[in-house]
Amino acid sequence: MGENIYFLDIQIQGDKKKGLETAQAIR
Repeated sequence: MGENIYFLDIQIQGDKKKGLETAQAIR
């Protein structure tokens, strides 16, 4: 289960970066 949380954490970090880039591109 710990590995799943670690993987999710990496995914969330990536989504945050993508989200920031997308938000800046839209604005």
